[in-house]
Amino acid sequence: MSAILSQSMKNLIMILALVITVAAMTLFVFVFVMPSMATIPAVSGTLVNIESYVSENISELSPMKEVLGGTFYVTSVEAADGKGIVNYEDGHVAYTADFVYEVSDESGILITSFIIRQ
Repeated sequence: MSAILSQSMKNLIMILALVITVAAMTLFVFVFVMPSMATIPAVSGTLVNIESYVSENISELSPMKEVLGGTFYVTSVEAADGKGIVNYEDGHVAYTADFVYEVSDESGILITSFIIRQ
């Protein structure tokens, strides 16, 4: 009987140790990891918005127009510090353009220059 009780106690201790370990890891994540994720600079969120803005408005931004019934779509966008590069195409012709942008709370995103590379 004492061997069975001893084995039950060992199992209980193992389960308790596992629960304490999981709880400690969860606490660690909430105390140390989650706050650092919340303090990522707003610039990274702004970059996503700029990339989305350029992708959604590429037909209006481009000085060239789509050919043969194609529709422009963006293949890549890089943006930082008020400048960016976009690669886009319509299925027939591909372009690379440099753009300059401003972001403000009042007017949102404003593309001030959009120049296709030669």
